[in-house]
Amino acid sequence: MNRRDGSFRIRGRAAGVLAAVILVVGVPARAAFPGPNGSILFESDRDPGDVWSMEADGSAATNLTNSSAGSTPVRAEASPDGATIAFDTNRDGNREIYLMAGDGSGQHNITNEPSGEIGPAWSPDGNRIAFLTDRDHAGVTTELYVMNADGSNAIRLTNNEEIIETNPAWSPDSSKIAFQATEPGVGIDILTVNPDGTGAANLTTDMSEAAGEPDWTPDGNAIFFSHAEEIWRMNADGTGKTPVITGHFDHAPQVSPDGTKLTYQRLVPADDVLDSEVIVANIDGSGQVNITNRAGFDAPDDWSVRPGSQSEGPITGLLRSLGLSAVADLLCGFGVCI
Repeated sequence: MNRRDGSFRIRGRAAGVLAAVILVVGVPARAAFPGPNGSILFESDRDPGDVWSMEADGSAATNLTNSSAGSTPVRAEASPDGATIAFDTNRDGNREIYLMAGDGSGQHNITNEPSGEIGPAWSPDGNRIAFLTDRDHAGVTTELYVMNADGSNAIRLTNNEEIIETNPAWSPDSSKIAFQATEPGVGIDILTVNPDGTGAANLTTDMSEAAGEPDWTPDGNAIFFSHAEEIWRMNADGTGKTPVITGHFDHAPQVSPDGTKLTYQRLVPADDVLDSEVIVANIDGSGQVNITNRAGFDAPDDWSVRPGSQSEGPITGLLRSLGLSAVADLLCGFGVCI
């Protein structure tokens, strides 16, 4: 329901989440920019605190950051053209947002704030980054901000001292930013807001349990999200909520750039501990494949666009919309992205 100050009260399962904890471990970023499928960015206990990448079949796992100073997991998101990666890290003592090239080179801090900055999410044009910070509430709660891609001109979008904003995801048409909103002791919901901070809308007030971790489809028509440890889908306006993957402990869905696949995190009980695997499935939930398949912790952050593929034309776009991404990839591989 609407609150007297114009913000939205959250409804759902009791959260009991502290912003201080979120600022220690970070939060996943969420985006699905249209194009050919590139690598999957993920976090891993192989080297905690680093950004990793791998192919969609789990091969070629590579540590991109190799930073021994970052002692806690980072969260990463590739730019719309796949050439640049934004990530948060505590290598400087507090959490800051860094940029680097897709191969891990050129790592540099773009926030340089004494507060904690986490969860970067690129705008579709690559010029802005949405992020979360506790700079207004001194480690108590986070607020959603937008800044230029070089870290300048940070603008606050939300003003909810009792609510912790996390998991921002920019819609492919740039018109909305979806995010997870947690009110400790009350619940967790998915909201959208305009990039100037107006037009806040709660999409999941009709759900009895927590709904979070939103990720848009590349066409902007739907949002995948986690609910009751399942993967769900809803229309962009919050209607048509449907379970897609059930029967496990699944979180953090990421839609592939070509819109035909999902990757997500599956928690797996093993030897009195909880392992975490990266799963890839078809967009309808069929064909689930464990691509990490190891004892330990792995979790996806983002499915990136293949670098150098953003100059595609209407024909390759039409092929992808018809489910013929392999043909579009073949054309682009020969330099004919018409």
